[in-house]
Amino acid sequence: MTYRPSFSRLTSLCVLLVCILPQICAQGAIAPDTLVITGARFTYPLIEACITAFRNEHPEIAVRIKRRGLRDPEDADIVINAHKLGKTEIQPGWEYRNFARYVLLPATNARSEFAKEFAQKGLNNKQLRSLFFEEDLNSKYAADAQPVILPKHTLYKRAQYAGSTVILAQQFGSEVSEVKGIGVAGEDWHLVLAIQADTNGVTYNNPGYLFDLKTRQPLAGIQIIPVDLDGNGWVEKEERIYDHLDRVLDQLEQTESKNVPCAFLNLGYARRSANPAVTVFVDWFFRNSPGFLRAYGFLSTGEKS
Repeated sequence: MTYRPSFSRLTSLCVLLVCILPQICAQGAIAPDTLVITGARFTYPLIEACITAFRNEHPEIAVRIKRRGLRDPEDADIVINAHKLGKTEIQPGWEYRNFARYVLLPATNARSEFAKEFAQKGLNNKQLRSLFFEEDLNSKYAADAQPVILPKHTLYKRAQYAGSTVILAQQFGSEVSEVKGIGVAGEDWHLVLAIQADTNGVTYNNPGYLFDLKTRQPLAGIQIIPVDLDGNGWVEKEERIYDHLDRVLDQLEQTESKNVPCAFLNLGYARRSANPAVTVFVDWFFRNSPGFLRAYGFLSTGEKS
């Protein structure tokens, strides 16, 4: 005798499948891969723009930024670094690839005495050293007979160890511990807020924070101070380029400045990551991110492909 399921049993089976199939699918192949990115916070506007474009091509991969604290989040698949890593900072099995450069520019409150003194005249190497670093009586610069006299000002720096402070010190052959100033907690953007609130305020920062990225003009209330780019001891007319972001980028792309701190941004990731989305994103990023750099105030690597 052939067994034939009753209509009621078939109905119950269909109801059961309708209930459990969505749960099976949600746990299975259609669930998107997830990618976590962290690192230097001043790069986040650039990274967010890249993520948006990436999602248009790869909607199956969910990418999110997890803000860096004192340490990188343990679940981060990709880390953006703003300085060349020391041996103790390199994670075993990870690869680090340069994708852009950034620079630091001196800036002050537009109403400050510092702005009145240096907005046109600018700063040379000796003045920059005196501004940013503690005097080292044993250094070769201490032998200079003429002391540097600077207008009344309050210097602000990052309170935490940060890539921007590292390259500022490296540019002038100093140590991070020798950088002067009142430490500001948070991120590089808080240095901008500090000098906007203090009419004596002076600091350093990257162009993406000192300029309005839409108008390409310096932020309201901020005076970017020209520097001696070619190292001849004074600021010439051709070096007063800070009225427009694109002029700054054009100049610094074409010539190597002797007094503007500049460093590579690098992207770090595990070479053999268990997350397949890492390879997909990294490949996409290095093909496409160069087209986003200028809009956010960054320079190309200058490396020939």
